[in-house]
Amino acid sequence: MDRKPDVGEAERFLNDPVFSWVFEVIRQEILTELETIPVKDREGREYLCLMLKVAKRLRGLTEALVREGKVKGFNVEKSGRKFLRDIGELRGNSS
Repeated sequence: MDRKPDVGEAERFLNDPVFSWVFEVIRQEILTELETIPVKDREGREYLCLMLKVAKRLRGLTEALVREGKVKGFNVEKSGRKFLRDIGELRGNSS
């Protein structure tokens, strides 16, 4: 079903704590690597900083695409529930 999600669907998906959790885990893992990487490893540090910027940009783009309904064929309710269920399984929780 190709339809634009209503504002409520998009907001419920984006406001779900698991959505934020996913991006926070990615951010924390990158920051942990930055804290432990040797100071001499300039290339590695630059790469990790770039990863941090990409993760932030990915979150912003994901939010914009969902809010604007620009993901073709994306059903927020159905896809969101599956996404959250899959993430819950990764966290060791069954939804």
